[in-house]
Amino acid sequence: MKNRLPALLILMSVLIVMSFSKKPLYKSKSLEPSSQRPEPGTEAWIGKLQYNDESKLAYGCFNNQNDLVIRLKVTDPNVVTKIFASGFTISIDTSGRKNPQFWVKYPLPQGMQNMPRPEERYMMSKYQNPGKDPKEMMTNRFKTALNQIELEGFDAAAVKNAKVNSRIGDGITAWIMIDSVMNMYYELKIPLKELSVKGILSENIISLGFESGKMEMTAMDPEGRGGRPGGGMSPPGGGGQGRSMGQGSPDMQQRTASMQVLTEPIKIWMKRIELN
Repeated sequence: MKNRLPALLILMSVLIVMSFSKKPLYKSKSLEPSSQRPEPGTEAWIGKLQYNDESKLAYGCFNNQNDLVIRLKVTDPNVVTKIFASGFTISIDTSGRKNPQFWVKYPLPQGMQNMPRPEERYMMSKYQNPGKDPKEMMTNRFKTALNQIELEGFDAAAVKNAKVNSRIGDGITAWIMIDSVMNMYYELKIPLKELSVKGILSENIISLGFESGKMEMTAMDPEGRGGRPGGGMSPPGGGGQGRSMGQGSPDMQQRTASMQVLTEPIKIWMKRIELN
């Protein structure tokens, strides 16, 4: 009997851990009626997001009986650059695990050659360009990215009816906005019926994955000049071509920090989200 007691205790502990592991880790927040959807940048839009310090990304999951909405906010310009340059994918597992059946790729990778240079980001400020709309400048630069989307796992009809650059529509909609201080807001809406077509969405439990591509950065030369990652520009955060920077200089430190952000892919999983 004494020999059986430790084994019994171990078995009970395993069962307790397993029971806790099956419980939802997150609770989806209630989605507002379409007529009351908050505007990006307002407290109603931002206040319900949670922040991932490692990826420098704020995100939230919302739903009502009809739609699932995912919202993201990015304030770090290097993360915005990484998302547009290497692409961004939202994965959905309707069984609440980490084996997605659906993928939304938006924006598609544009490469660094289409990204604004550091000095352009600075000049895009409304304070430096009072006669130009920074949002319009950024939107025009990313026009191709904002109008391209790739959907996997969905029915052909859902793919055909999907809308980009829009928050309005009965089907799948994907929308990105860059505000006057270069913050990025992202909103993806998916009708729940599109996720239940395979008969998996039965327990109102899903998992979400957020992932960016991986960017390769070339090594710096002795003068502190970077290569052009992905065939594009010098890494953000540094000075102009031919400017000498010591390893301990603020410019060099900033450039190194920017390169670290750019080369580290975003990988976040929200496991077992309970829908309303």
